Amino acid sequence: MREYSIETIDYRIDIADRIRRALRGAEGVGVRGEGQRAAVMTRDEEAREQLCMALCRVLLNDAAAEEIKSELRAYPLEAAEAERAAVRAGELMRRVPRRASLFAYALTRLMEYTKAESALNIEGFLRFRLADAANLVRLCALRAAMEELIRRELSAGTDGETIIIITRDTDPSTEPD
Repeated sequence: MREYSIETIDYRIDIADRIRRALRGAEGVGVRGEGQRAAVMTRDEEAREQLCMALCRVLLNDAAAEEIKSELRAYPLEAAEAERAAVRAGELMRRVPRRASLFAYALTRLMEYTKAESALNIEGFLRFRLADAANLVRLCALRAAMEELIRRELSAGTDGETIIIITRDTDPSTEPD
């Protein structure tokens, strides 16, 4: 039996609830706590693997969405624009062609980490141990913010001038930093 302490500080994620839902039906795993802190007990190696798979979903879905919102604050977006940009960035994240390999990589990192450590901070793990995923989140947020800023400029009118914007739909994971 092993106990893990999982927390999030900056993100407004009910981590205990997310883990409970992701582990629904899993045997050998128990979750205590609420809000931004959870204590998870695993009975064996299989239960630890199930916990790591649940944490992958939390990191690459919920934490990524929080990180997108945080990144979008750096741009001069109105509230409605920021909301649309967050939705668009989430769509871009879900469409990344290498998403399956990103999950596999995250699972490998989590399995390695939980072998030796029993405390996990969601923000720190995403930003430092899954740096490629964090960079991908930033690129998706940047692209979505730029799309909103372009939309704003186009709707503001051009005083008789013609503006032509050429864009291409690209895989955000291959865009240069």
